Amino acid sequence: MNGPNAVTRDLQYVFAQFPLVSLLHLRASRHRLVRSHYQTASGGGCLMYLLSEPLPVSQRIDSKETLTRFFARRDNVLNYVLADDPHYQPAKWLVRLWDGQICADVRARYGDCRYLSEELVMQVLDEAIAERRATVEQNGENLSSPRLTACGLAFAANSQHSS
Repeated sequence: MNGPNAVTRDLQYVFAQFPLVSLLHLRASRHRLVRSHYQTASGGGCLMYLLSEPLPVSQRIDSKETLTRFFARRDNVLNYVLADDPHYQPAKWLVRLWDGQICADVRARYGDCRYLSEELVMQVLDEAIAERRATVEQNGENLSSPRLTACGLAFAANSQHSS
């Protein structure tokens, strides 16, 4: 996997790990997006922080450790390294690309892509929101039901970390 298509696939994967309310929150909070910090004193936040902000405090992504914990799967393998977990890799490399931390590994994953634009993030986010809304409606659920709006917890329990 490499190049701009890899960026899109990684964004799609990351967005699929969050409930609809988180996707909508990121969309509404676009003006608060920052780079190189999980969150700022002035209320800004990175992609991962803003996506996780509607979730319970224990699930918020505000550090490398919480990013790893959110995405990595715990495996019952002795000496399992969470940072090497394949489920964590898309988020890890997107954060690096978003923050402009371009290294050989980022180049290997994303090819010539050296910058993650807010426009691309919002384009893929809008597609993810539309797909999620269609799925919810197809399942006969009301988008404004408490099940989907109360921090997205019930929706998250059914959809988070699905592969």
